Amino acid sequence: MTHHEIQGRLDEFLDGMLPREEAGLVEAHLATCEACRREKEALAELLARAGELPREIAPPRDLWLDIAARLDQRRVPLPGLELHASDAAAPAADPQVISLDARRAARSPRRAAWMAWGVRAAAALALIVLSSAITAVLMRPGPQEAQLATQRAAPARPGVTALVAFEPTEAEYIRTADDLATLLDSRRHLLAPETVRVVEENLRIIDRAIAESRAALEADPNNVDLTHMLGGTYQQKIEMLQHAAQLSLRI
Repeated sequence: MTHHEIQGRLDEFLDGMLPREEAGLVEAHLATCEACRREKEALAELLARAGELPREIAPPRDLWLDIAARLDQRRVPLPGLELHASDAAAPAADPQVISLDARRAARSPRRAAWMAWGVRAAAALALIVLSSAITAVLMRPGPQEAQLATQRAAPARPGVTALVAFEPTEAEYIRTADDLATLLDSRRHLLAPETVRVVEENLRIIDRAIAESRAALEADPNNVDLTHMLGGTYQQKIEMLQHAAQLSLRI
């Protein structure tokens, strides 16, 4: 197995998804290749840190229409795919959060399929981001709603604003996003130009949404709803970067 082939299997190796024979070949290569060991350790650290971040930050529903309308105006047209703010406002038949573990379980075992479907995968990610700054958890019912209602009713600590309480989490979001962006930049040449274009355009949209939410929170630092919106937007940026980086590792 070549050096390039080993690097293309590192994420599946870390997930424990490789067949035993292939996993043995990767382990043997890592035992003798310092460069691949460093890349494996860096990837493992990034995935671990991303997994520690909050995966679900549900916004108050009455804030969604304004967000969706703004994102709908900015969305990148994708051939054959149409999405409007009115579509996002309609409740889904069976809304649920799709975890990263579930996405990994759905991966195709044939690597050739990743090369053929690379652009479509990026387009699907773009559609998710453009439909909402915090999709997948918008309409989900359950105990989280009661928990968030309690959080909105009382500040984290007396005398501490929602903005100040959120800043440590925000710093971790930013650090993880920056590290993922660095990894993606180092492998950008492996992605198709159309894939890079779609990812970059939608990252710009997310960054604008982050800047607007941050400005609104600075103007109203006790608004816990705005911290949920801002955190959800950061999470979408991390997921976009993570999937794009993982896609580059499979090529």
